[in-house]
Amino acid sequence: MPRDLRTAFAMLRRRPLFSAVTIGTLALGIAANATIFALVEATVLKRPPYPDPDRLVVVHEVNRSGRDVQASWPTFQDWQRSGALAAAGAYSGYTTTVLDHWARPGADSPFSIGWAVKTLAADTAAAVGLGDRGQLRPGYKADINIIDIDRVALRKPRVVRDLPAGGRRVLQDADGYRATFVSGVMTYRNGEATGKLPGKLVRGAQPAPVAA
Repeated sequence: MPRDLRTAFAMLRRRPLFSAVTIGTLALGIAANATIFALVEATVLKRPPYPDPDRLVVVHEVNRSGRDVQASWPTFQDWQRSGALAAAGAYSGYTTTVLDHWARPGADSPFSIGWAVKTLAADTAAAVGLGDRGQLRPGYKADINIIDIDRVALRKPRVVRDLPAGGRRVLQDADGYRATFVSGVMTYRNGEATGKLPGKLVRGAQPAPVAA
């Protein structure tokens, strides 16, 4: 064994170019295998960080029209207290849930679409001190959603790993949003990003525009 090692090192010293190519090829192969294994281990082999992951379920309600809708907070609390679930967690797409479940026209919804839009836009902007948006008025920021209310619906949540160092986050796409404008620039069309990013960092409260 020691003699074989000495012979191998001697050959590497005599042929440095061949040695560099060989070592580089081995390093790339090992790195590629390690990367592929880490990806497979994280997405296929590794169990979710929960006990008995095969018992995980997604629970929702069905309205009178037969549509899947997210449960209200009191209903979720009832599920927690019922003892039917070992543990429970809640996640809700707030904006779309209000439009789809609480204010859908002609679906026995308790609120009007006008109330929903005002609550989600003007009232929310006022609550956080952004007086320059939330209303379609001269001088205000042109942040606009064009909505097909008959098609508004949430999709199932999904986990993506697009944060630094492979960090995970939950995304929940929605249907029914025809276009989204930020400062008058279209940023989304039918749920697809246009690549335009006109938004700017907002520091603190913003005053309402002064009427001319």
